[in-house]
Amino acid sequence: MSIFLVGGGDGPGVELALSQLASEARLRAGDETPVVAIIAVGEAPAPIADWFADRLRLLDPGVLATPVLARSSDAGVPLDEIDLTSFATAHAILVAGGHTPAYLAALAPLATDLRRLVSEGVSYLGYSAGAAIAADEAIIGGWRIGDVQVAPEESGEGLDEVTLEAGLGLVDLTIEAHAAQWGLVALCAASIEAGLAERILAIDEDTVLKVGEGALEILGSGSVWQLTAGEGGVTVSSSRASE
Repeated sequence: MSIFLVGGGDGPGVELALSQLASEARLRAGDETPVVAIIAVGEAPAPIADWFADRLRLLDPGVLATPVLARSSDAGVPLDEIDLTSFATAHAILVAGGHTPAYLAALAPLATDLRRLVSEGVSYLGYSAGAAIAADEAIIGGWRIGDVQVAPEESGEGLDEVTLEAGLGLVDLTIEAHAAQWGLVALCAASIEAGLAERILAIDEDTVLKVGEGALEILGSGSVWQLTAGEGGVTVSSSRASE
């Protein structure tokens, strides 16, 4: 069982993560048809789920990709409730990307159930928003801290102030996606400096942080940035996939 945290975008890193998710679902399924539940939340969630389903079918035609859709308003308010039975028997769970506050609002009531399923061996892939909300404390949006701009306004997910809320608790880290591409490494540093978090991992697009039984593994073409609080300020380091 693995937890795949994908920083968004597309490319060989995303494809590798989806391929490994399908393989883990097949392993867990045994003689059954492997089922991957694709959870998508948004004003029009079906095309989001379809994109992932098409990719999974190309990588492993034997995988059954089952969409779990929840509509939300443009403000991120859930309009549909996600039923646990819609994914409780899946062999792997994929939480797609989009408006991060909407994903957290839709899945927070099921956080305990998701933690249980993952602890029982169901693999989890979070893409962009799905990666961010997997954390204990999730960054759900915002582009300024107080009166200081710390990221491009268009990256704020409709929120002004950088906001952290309790996430799904699948990993004991705070996660940010689209790190270099959206200029969010600076936001992470400022968040730590402001005392909002002590440690953040920011993942580039087409880059995957794989959490399994062994050491953390990085897949894809970009970097995973680690930011930690220290006595002298914020320490920033980066790691890339092994050649």
